[in-house]
Amino acid sequence: MRWAVFDIDGTLIPHTSTEKIFLKCLLFNGLLPLRNIWLFFLYALKMNPWKNRTAAFKANKMYLKDFPVQATRRFAARLIKQQVLSHLSVQGVATVREKREAGYRILFLSGAPNFLVEPLARYLNADFYLASTLEVRRKRFTGRLEGRHPYGEGKTHLLLEQAVSLGIDFPASVAYANHRSDADHLALFGTAVAVNPDRVFEKISAARNWPVVYWD
Repeated sequence: MRWAVFDIDGTLIPHTSTEKIFLKCLLFNGLLPLRNIWLFFLYALKMNPWKNRTAAFKANKMYLKDFPVQATRRFAARLIKQQVLSHLSVQGVATVREKREAGYRILFLSGAPNFLVEPLARYLNADFYLASTLEVRRKRFTGRLEGRHPYGEGKTHLLLEQAVSLGIDFPASVAYANHRSDADHLALFGTAVAVNPDRVFEKISAARNWPVVYWD
């Protein structure tokens, strides 16, 4: 089965991310407790104090500790509709539609919490999505992840784990992403497309003969 796999943050949503928009909204509305901000930075240092700090920060959802699950999901759904959809790339959305019309199934990839990705995937009629799943205790988020974090090699592992159940024919499928950390999972696909790459990712793409596109 042919799949078109789209990274969301920096790709379908250029120059920003769903989680950044979400965090800014929490801060602007005074909904992010100072305690959670401290927990976020302390937990990041605990996870990986000396190397791969970017991955450690991205996997860190401690800012959501003790947030009620259902209320957070409702808040996120409104945020996607009111603020995030306007950030979608016109070219990216058009490509999603073109691939669907060409017979591809659509899969979204993001390290953001699944409650941010799910309403976006529903809006764009994605067939499946892979995102961060947060641990829940007593109907509240603990700030910790369950399972793999979809970032870097984590995306590769998740795609390989889902390949049989989703029927992914990697040589016949295509993937779009924007960052050097995505090079690992892009290499799985018969066609890989670099979207808005920085200089490092542009060099990687050139070395592997991956086409480059620019989406606004």
